[in-house]
Amino acid sequence: LLREAWPLIVAGIGIMLYMRIDQIMIEHYLGSEAVGVFSAAVRLSEAIYFIPTIICSSIFPALVAAKQRSNQEFNAKSALLFEIMTLLALCAAIPVALLSSWIIKFTFGSEYAAASDVLQIHIWASVFVFLGVAGSRWLITEKLAIQSMYRTLAGACCNISLNFYFIPEFGIVGAAYSTLISQFIASIGINALNPKTRSCFLLQIKSILLPCSNLLIQSKLYLNKRVNN
Repeated sequence: LLREAWPLIVAGIGIMLYMRIDQIMIEHYLGSEAVGVFSAAVRLSEAIYFIPTIICSSIFPALVAAKQRSNQEFNAKSALLFEIMTLLALCAAIPVALLSSWIIKFTFGSEYAAASDVLQIHIWASVFVFLGVAGSRWLITEKLAIQSMYRTLAGACCNISLNFYFIPEFGIVGAAYSTLISQFIASIGINALNPKTRSCFLLQIKSILLPCSNLLIQSKLYLNKRVNN
């Protein structure tokens, strides 16, 4: 178990570190007050990150069973899972982005008003986080757990590199953009570089561009089955 899971352990530790490196670098460049404002927005944005973990953990046995039956069924279920993750993330991100000013004022008070701009950007990273959690289950099922470690390292390097430029130039809003870009690279973009994970990349991109295509197909098949029965 340890031999197969050590890349996931390293990836988990890496995620915890690079998701907090923003605050360390903000304090270095802008001071503790800016860290407090940024942390207020991040705390609200990350409050929904438990959702994909719960759903994917529940569905994971079904993915493994589908993989054992056929690759076609596994790909269909994976595509459906990615679409569900995208729709759930969008359902959370869109209202939060539109109401960010009111949410920050209601939650933390008017003295944290600057956090609304951060929240408005940072919440969109949830789309990539949701797809990244689903993608990690895809990697485990395909026995490519080592790729989880690689994509975490890529996201960390990207986040730190962007922060060196974005934070001094754009302040805490720049840190939010760094998180957004690095989450895309770590969760989706890195999958395009490896032929073994490119099919995962295509499924993730399709779920963003056409978030309801497989849901409609599966719904139609289910309704036809019910009618025939």
